[in-house]
Formats: sequence, C-alpha cells, structure tokens
Amino acid sequence: MLVRLNVQWIRGRVRIFLGLLILLFLIPKKSDPYSNKKIVYLTPRIIKLVQYRKTDAFGIHIPTMYNVHGIDISRYQQKINWKKLKAVDEEGVAISFVYIKATEGVDALDPMFSTNWNECKNAGLLRGAYHYFKPKKSGKEQAKFFLNKVAHLAGDLPPVIDVEERGKMSLGLFHRNLKSMIDEIEAEVGVKPVIYTSLRFYQDFIKTKFADYPCWIANYHHPKLLFTKEKWAIWQHSDKGKVSGIMGRVDFNTFNGSMDELKKLCVK
Repeated sequence: MLVRLNVQWIRGRVRIFLGLLILLFLIPKKSDPYSNKKIVYLTPRIIKLVQYRKTDAFGIHIPTMYNVHGIDISRYQQKINWKKLKAVDEEGVAISFVYIKATEGVDALDPMFSTNWNECKNAGLLRGAYHYFKPKKSGKEQAKFFLNKVAHLAGDLPPVIDVEERGKMSLGLFHRNLKSMIDEIEAEVGVKPVIYTSLRFYQDFIKTKFADYPCWIANYHHPKLLFTKEKWAIWQHSDKGKVSGIMGRVDFNTFNGSMDELKKLCVK
C-alpha cells in the first residue's frame, strides 16, 4: 500500500512538473502579459490555449477566435466622428456594432443619446441602446422611461439592461424588480433584452433567475471568461481601447458568434 501511494505521489508530481515546464515556454513575460499572444490555462484534463493579437491601432490585444467586434459609448466619449468610425478597418478588425447609453433610473437621459442614436444609424452601423438599472427604483417605471426615450426600429440590436449594483435589499426583491423591467421591455419590443454585468455579479446574483436571457459580461484584460461554463452573447474584454473617430478610451466588445447570428437577435 505504501509503495503504491508513493508511486501515485510521484506521478502526480511529475504531471505538475511537466505542466509548469510547458508554462515556462508558453506564458508571456510579466512586463507584457500578452506579448507572445498566448495564454495557457491548465485544467485537470486539458491544456487550453487562447490566442490574442496585439493591435497597435486600437491600443489593446484582440481575442482572435472572434470576428464580430463592437464598442459601447456614452456622453463620456463626447462628440464622435461617425464617418471615421464607420471606415475603421485596422489590421483586419472593423467595428460592427455600437451600444449607446440611453437612460439611467427613472429620470436621467444621457445628453448625447439622441445625437449618437441617430448618427449611428445614418452611418450604417448596427446600433443598440442600454439602460443603467437602479435597483431601488421601480423596474416597471424604469422600463417605461427607457422605452419612452428609445424608438427601436427593425434591425436594431436588442435593448440592454446594465446591472451593476444590487442595493441594500433582499435578493428576492432585487430579482422581482429586475424581472418587472425585463418583462415590460420584452412585451413592448418583442425581443429578450440582454443583461450586462460583471462575471462575478452574474454568477452571484443573476445566473440563478435569468439564465434564459442573453448576457453581456464585463471581464477585462484576460481570457478567463472564455473558460467559464456560462453562456454569453457579448464579452466586454477591455475598457482601454482607442479607435479612429473617438477621443479618449472606449470599451471594446466581441460577439460570441457570426454577424448573421448577431442579426438574428435584433428587433424584428
């Protein structure tokens, strides 16, 4: 028995050693965590390799296994040159969709929304609107406010509810309030809204009640999201991108599918 245990112990240590040896060859240097465009994750059964590609034009690394890229904007991006944004095609990466902040709570309208909403459409970019959810405000009233300010047309992306805070309330009340907003929007627009949140918040507060809704997950600067078991529609992988037509930094996103699949989610 002792000999058998020793053999098993040795085999386990050998596997760990080999795994670490592989990491030494493949993991990039700390000074640039994506410098050689490879990130390795060891699991009990498989070594998973994710490819990133550095894009000087965008100032960030782009996950290469996805082809549909987009950004999200608000008043903080100020006035946008939509002609330049539409023309972006840097190193094989184009901006295919734009989500635009519309409203927050029951009375706050983004001052740039109307301009961004109309000019995005005129530029020929796929557009969508999002609302920042305030858990202490009525979900139904928030939905009415959002729908009053956003005129969804056929071909627009599904509405997004940005959920980042729970408030000091029971989880049950939080869920009921969010569900009332979701139901109101879905009934009016005819498509399921997308829920935007962080990976941790989704796992802690959203997943158990809203797993049937498309999710848009914020998980920056590393590919951890790719290996969760959660289903996701959009991944916000960086908040430090730059792009022609926009001053300052902007969030970068990728869609988990093809352009045709993204269009299938749109308003009919």
